[in-house]
Amino acid sequence: KMTTARSFDAKSRENVGTGAARATRREEMIPAVLYGNKKDPVSISIDTRAFLKELSEPGILSHIYDLNIDGKKQKALVRDIQLHPVTDRPVHIDFLRVSEKSEIHVDVPVKFLNEDNCPGIKQGGVLNILRHALHVVCPASSIPESIEIDLEGLTVGTTFHTSELKLPANVKISHLEKSDSVASIVPPKVASAKDDEEDAEVAEDATDKKAE
Repeated sequence: KMTTARSFDAKSRENVGTGAARATRREEMIPAVLYGNKKDPVSISIDTRAFLKELSEPGILSHIYDLNIDGKKQKALVRDIQLHPVTDRPVHIDFLRVSEKSEIHVDVPVKFLNEDNCPGIKQGGVLNILRHALHVVCPASSIPESIEIDLEGLTVGTTFHTSELKLPANVKISHLEKSDSVASIVPPKVASAKDDEEDAEVAEDATDKKAE
């Protein structure tokens, strides 16, 4: 399933700098910059409420957005979101211009299907996820919404490697070895007598310290 374009209304900003950025935020707008595709960077601002709503949805860094800047549309990808260190609210956004022909690097979330029909998990096995997202290279017009792994019928001891994934056409995994593990179904951890002894010793030490 490929991503579909979403949109943001944006305004161009003539004034830049710390003071101008603060003024923009007071107007419930987030300062942002649009760059790339061999064009000059443009300072813009995005409605805070609209962006927070989008931020609450998964995959914000892998969606193509239509930026409506003063009535003109430009396709762009969210490249970076700077958050306030205390409130975690976005204080600045970097957008990368893209065209239909642009080839881009992007992180795509991994999605697991049919856990209810997985014998390994039903028997008490645990899905050990090693990579929640994969870095891929693909045309901007072909960004996958997610990379799916079907768990139906799989048993404890199964490991998924990147070489076994079914990727959409024109999508390639970047910077990974073919044998890299994505996830595995591991046996349930059984507490041993040694673990019980160690737990008892820890509890005993804690009791001794309280008594001191």
